[in-house]
Amino acid sequence: MSVGLKSRIVLIAAGAMLFATGSIIAVSGYIFTREYASALQSRSLAIATGLKVQLERVLQLGIPLENLIGFEEQAQEAVKAYEGIDYAMVIALDGRILFHSDPARMGKVIAEPEILEAARKGEQGVTRQFDDLNGHDDFGAVVPVLDARGTHLASIVVDVPAHQVASKARRLGLINAGLGLLFLVVGLGALIATLSALVTNPLNRFITTLREIRLDTTNLTRRVAVAPQEDMGRLAETFNELMQELQSTTVSKTQFEHSATHDALTGLPNRVLLRDRLENALAYARRYGRRTTIAFLDLDNFKIINDSLGHDLGDDFLKAVAERLKNCARELDTVSRISGDEFVIVFFDQPNQDDTVIPLLERLQHAVTQPVSLGSHEYTLTASIGFAIFPQDGADGETLLRNADEAMYRAKELGRNNFQSFSEDLHARFTESLALHNGLRRAIENREFVVHYQPQTDLRSGRIVGVEALVRWQHPEQGLVPPDQFIPAAEDTGLIAPIGEFVLRAACAQAKAWHEAGLPPLRMAVNLSPRQFWQPDLLDIVRSALSESGMNAAYLELELTESLIIRSVEDAVKTMHALRTMGVGLSIDDFGTGYSSLSSLKRFPISRLKIAQQFLHEIPADPNSIAIAHAVISLGHDMKLSVIAEGVETPDQLHFLRAAGCDEIQGYLVSRPVPAEKIPALVKATTLEALLS
Repeated sequence: MSVGLKSRIVLIAAGAMLFATGSIIAVSGYIFTREYASALQSRSLAIATGLKVQLERVLQLGIPLENLIGFEEQAQEAVKAYEGIDYAMVIALDGRILFHSDPARMGKVIAEPEILEAARKGEQGVTRQFDDLNGHDDFGAVVPVLDARGTHLASIVVDVPAHQVASKARRLGLINAGLGLLFLVVGLGALIATLSALVTNPLNRFITTLREIRLDTTNLTRRVAVAPQEDMGRLAETFNELMQELQSTTVSKTQFEHSATHDALTGLPNRVLLRDRLENALAYARRYGRRTTIAFLDLDNFKIINDSLGHDLGDDFLKAVAERLKNCARELDTVSRISGDEFVIVFFDQPNQDDTVIPLLERLQHAVTQPVSLGSHEYTLTASIGFAIFPQDGADGETLLRNADEAMYRAKELGRNNFQSFSEDLHARFTESLALHNGLRRAIENREFVVHYQPQTDLRSGRIVGVEALVRWQHPEQGLVPPDQFIPAAEDTGLIAPIGEFVLRAACAQAKAWHEAGLPPLRMAVNLSPRQFWQPDLLDIVRSALSESGMNAAYLELELTESLIIRSVEDAVKTMHALRTMGVGLSIDDFGTGYSSLSSLKRFPISRLKIAQQFLHEIPADPNSIAIAHAVISLGHDMKLSVIAEGVETPDQLHFLRAAGCDEIQGYLVSRPVPAEKIPALVKATTLEALLS
């Protein structure tokens, strides 16, 4: 063979080698860029879905999106936890940024038209847009946020800079170029002879693996199987390292999909999956003329477990209950936890006999009431259950859930630890209750509450020495509504806190006004509900009421109930001492009807005990009532406390209390609660002798 021919063969072989090397670099770079970009997009969409699940769980509690606080912290945690994420945010339909991992951007309007268009349409997917802030083309994963009714409220956006893909591709290109140079050094002849074995086959395996990953983007455990000694080994090793990095910083789609439909604590279906299962059960019942029962179960007094043992053991208790409920149901039934200590059970495909549901509910109750071992002790709670049956109690899932919930509250009203069925009468009562709750909210906004005052009379001097502030509702249609008709509802809804604050401020201002009008200083007693007492800003509220009114703190007395201390004696004593340091007096209202023990009572910095009205009803006819009243008076005096009796209505009760050594009285015998303008005349005219004459 001539030298020229050999040279041409060498040149052809060299050209073929260079062409093959360049092809390898181009093909592998393109494939890597495409597949790695797809993986990054999949990760950003999975992270956005996870943030959506967290946000929708909060929205299901009934908190409006505009009132939500602190969700930017969730966005910040997502950015910190997952490498490669530029930012995460929540945008409203008008483009305003509601929450952002960068607080400086909150409240602004997004500039990316592609993201804004996807958010307005409620679309879910990944878009490509130009980000003016970082000057790069980015991937933006958009996921819509829905409320409990399926209404589109906002969208979550997770941004991944596209330049990360380019940088990884450049790294891959440099590695491939190095491999190409290695081929040149080894020799043209060896390359031509071994090109197929060293490059083509490994590259095929490389491409096959990439295709498999693309078909299953949630599985990031796949690796390129190329032996290290082969020339493609470095490329495979680099790719495997990148996949390992991606796997270590990514939560798979499967995990996110599971967390979106299941309760994180118990593993039971959550509200989202419950609605889907319920609709399937109802569709089956409609088609085949069967029944479906929905049971709404709430643990009785579960708050005691959380408050006394802590939330960790409380969670263990809930997990034990969840497992028992699941064991009571069939595989076709659905046991779900929808919030706190509330569970919903959907009994699939029931016959039309009316008595079939009772054994099911009895089995549920029996399972819940079995002792649960927590630590070294056993604890037992009961459950209240309400149930509704398709089709007679509702034609759709929302109606059946609402009616079962109403029946559960009826079970609570009837003493707990029982089950109740839904009825139209029950619905009417709940509608009336809802109207009352809504009316209370309007009353707060419209300032419809007024304060009346009931005198407190000293039995030694016979003079009025104090008053108790008692709230009334001046209803625009019903007139003056007494507290027993709305205070329980205010307690249940938490509205007692703003109502109580109004009474406190009004009472302090009125006490100051009486004093400036020349009336002798009167002790102003104001009731403090347990919910008010445990407000974190209680001390600030009391301090503000005194400061704004100019009232002397020594004339303010807060009446506390024994039941408030069940939460924590230590914290209660700490708050009481803080109030006493301010100069405010404290008394125990309705003493003897609550939960306090004498060991707790002696720690309270109080100055007065109040004998409950129920102990005076039968005096002087009932010996037991007399004995209780004597015991409270004696106990109070032994502890250096004043004793006041409320609900005094007859001269016989007055004579008894005076003889027993009671210090003060309050009740209709002296005066009913009256508007503020009538108190001065009562103070000037009322004497003990006048009451006895």
